[in-house]
Amino acid sequence: MDVEEQKRLEFNEIHIQQANKLSEEFIHDFFSRFGTFPTVTFNLQHSTLPFVTLEELEVTVDYVISKDDTIYPKLSVRNRTRKRPILIYRQCLFKIALSMGYTQEKIAFHFGWDRVSILHSRDVVDTMITIKNKQVMRSLSLIEEELKSKYGTKKDIRLNIQASY
Repeated sequence: MDVEEQKRLEFNEIHIQQANKLSEEFIHDFFSRFGTFPTVTFNLQHSTLPFVTLEELEVTVDYVISKDDTIYPKLSVRNRTRKRPILIYRQCLFKIALSMGYTQEKIAFHFGWDRVSILHSRDVVDTMITIKNKQVMRSLSLIEEELKSKYGTKKDIRLNIQASY
C-alpha cells in the first residue's frame, strides 16, 4: 500500500468516526424525545469525500478562464452571463463538483444558483460529452489538468468524469 492510499484510508477512518459520533448523539436525542430508538443506516456507496473545496475549485476554474485566449473579457464563473465560453466553464464546474461528491444544494448555495440549474448543467455537459462537443471536452481537459497540477493526481481529486469522455 502506497503513502497516498494510506492517507486516504486514514482520512476515511476519521470521517467514519465522526459519522458514528454524530449518529450516537442523534440516537440519544431521538430516544430522549420519542422514547424509542430510530434505525440509522449508512450508505457508503455514495460517500465520495472531496479533496478539493468548492472555493479551490472556483479559483482553479477562474484561473483556467484567465489563461484561455478565446475568452474576452475575462469574467469569473460567478458572473451570471450567458456568453457561451463562460457558460461552458460554469457548467463544467458544476459537473465536476457533483462528480466530486458535493450535493446540488451545497453547490447551489455556494455559487448563488438554484439546485435545478446545477442538475441542468450536469445534464448539458453529459449530453455534450456524448456528442463529443469540442468546447466542452477542451474545457473539462483544461480544468482537469489544472486541478491535477495544483492538487495532485486524478486519483487524489476523485474526478469521476474521466470514463465519460
